[in-house]
Amino acid sequence: MVFTYNFVYRLVYKFGNIPATMAILFYILSVLSPSKVIHQVYAVMVLILIVLVNRYFLYLYKTIPYRIEQKDNSLIASQFVLSKKVVTVKLSDITDLKGGIFDARYGSLIRIYTGGSHAAFAFFLKIDNSRELQDYLLKNINKKLYNDIMLRLGIHKEKKNAG
Repeated sequence: MVFTYNFVYRLVYKFGNIPATMAILFYILSVLSPSKVIHQVYAVMVLILIVLVNRYFLYLYKTIPYRIEQKDNSLIASQFVLSKKVVTVKLSDITDLKGGIFDARYGSLIRIYTGGSHAAFAFFLKIDNSRELQDYLLKNINKKLYNDIMLRLGIHKEKKNAG
């Protein structure tokens, strides 16, 4: 099965930083006055905000593939924004799943880790058939990780009392 984003989301994830940066720049132009120090401090704070927004989009460019393919107990991520890289993750190599439903934050980015501190790749719930992708991950990850995720979510298996 292949999971992709529709055209609108591809545009937003690829070019969303442009309108965000323009909107933030508008605030600098509206208050910029060479004579008032407070306005200059405000302008510097807004410039820092622009850097942070664009840094987040750069992170998205590096971690979000536009195409995720499910194949032979692995996921193949391709069509990254600024790269032609292809990331293949065997389900047995997954060490953690963070964000989204795996941390009870339903609108956030879902990150797949295979060891180390950097995500192998990530996806938003806006990807087509995201429910099937999440189900596939939960059904095929190792049992220990599955139990850890269930504990994070507060889902515990009840032990039946004998007698």
